[in-house]
Amino acid sequence: MSEVNILYTFDSKFSKLTAVSVYSLLKHKNKNSVYKIHCMTPPFIRGKRLIKRIAKKFNTQIIWHTVLKTPYKKHDYLRWSPVIFYRLFAHKKIHTIGKILYLDSDTLVFKDLTSLYNTDITNYAIGGIEDFGNSVIVKKETHQYIKDFIQKYMDNKPYINSGVLLINLKEMAKFEQKFLKADIKLKYPDQDLINYVLHKHIKYLPKEYNFIYDTPFLFPNKPNPENYAIIHCYSVKPYIYEYTPKKLFSTFCELASEIKPYQDDFIKNDIKYINYNTKTVIPFIRVTNQGRIKLLFIKY
Repeated sequence: MSEVNILYTFDSKFSKLTAVSVYSLLKHKNKNSVYKIHCMTPPFIRGKRLIKRIAKKFNTQIIWHTVLKTPYKKHDYLRWSPVIFYRLFAHKKIHTIGKILYLDSDTLVFKDLTSLYNTDITNYAIGGIEDFGNSVIVKKETHQYIKDFIQKYMDNKPYINSGVLLINLKEMAKFEQKFLKADIKLKYPDQDLINYVLHKHIKYLPKEYNFIYDTPFLFPNKPNPENYAIIHCYSVKPYIYEYTPKKLFSTFCELASEIKPYQDDFIKNDIKYINYNTKTVIPFIRVTNQGRIKLLFIKY
């Protein structure tokens, strides 16, 4: 049997999203593939019980790695949640395997990932997928930022997205000090840092493994999410109807409902982390148990 080691890094804010991702991962794996899921988290997070229940349903081992120290304790990068940097230091917690496949909490998986995991990255630190912002203008300033970053820091190498990474743990350990000593201004924190430090040590992987669904100009035929191995929802919240492609919204809600977080649960979770000094109002639709549609609002 093939063994596939998967890594998630998250805190309480993203535990429900992680649960849906884990469920989609295990639901679509081959029966002859053995998955082991590693979770790097801060201590005392909420949501572990749900993820454990999903893993038990699929007879999957889940291994928890508690991170007690913030990687950038005395650094300007501390202004971001430290969990986004955990993947850079997975080698400090995981010692018994040679590589691991990292997935963001906002990914949905629709195919077995054994072939991706078995990609040979012996001579690379990571395998990654080129970010769609490299070649398509999503927002003019975003495209220009990435273009400038590539020219300034990357010797014009392709800029990758950090949501799906095949990590060579032994090789990554060699770059630990470079990550810690890096001193550049970051717009997309961990992603910029990965591209800055590793741009000469990346194996580029097929785009089907990190598909950004809300880019219709790239894919005008509105593809079915299930045609791709991994859907990455990083530019949308897949549980907010008005701001999500409809097929993606229905697919996400169907997966989530099978493990019992519902649309309201994600909305309520967002409310806990709102900055109440801002005044943006987000409308969303809720379907009641009686099948009625309610229009509600969240103030950001």
